Amino acid sequence: MSRNQKLKPPQITIDGKTYKVKKRLKLLRRMYELNDQEIEVESIEGLEVLYQFLVDCFNDEAVTMDAIEDNVDVDEFMDLFDAVAGFLRDSFTSKMESMPKKEPGTSH
Repeated sequence: MSRNQKLKPPQITIDGKTYKVKKRLKLLRRMYELNDQEIEVESIEGLEVLYQFLVDCFNDEAVTMDAIEDNVDVDEFMDLFDAVAGFLRDSFTSKMESMPKKEPGTSH
């Protein structure tokens, strides 16, 4: 991805209004923590962990666990989760790749 190409944040539409994922560093941390956990997605607790991650990523009072259940189809849920996780990961790695590389033997 080029430096000028901007990553498009995943969106969710609730009651006709569209919300975009926020790029917050704490979300990247949570994503890595989730990746290290064994989440049983075929359980209420596992689904709630994934729902809550999405709620946190959209960071808007209108995007709640209930709103996600009411507005996201079953077959779209994991696609949305994957899109959000990919967006956070790609945003971070894109930024890291665009930073100037430190030359060996230099202090700056």
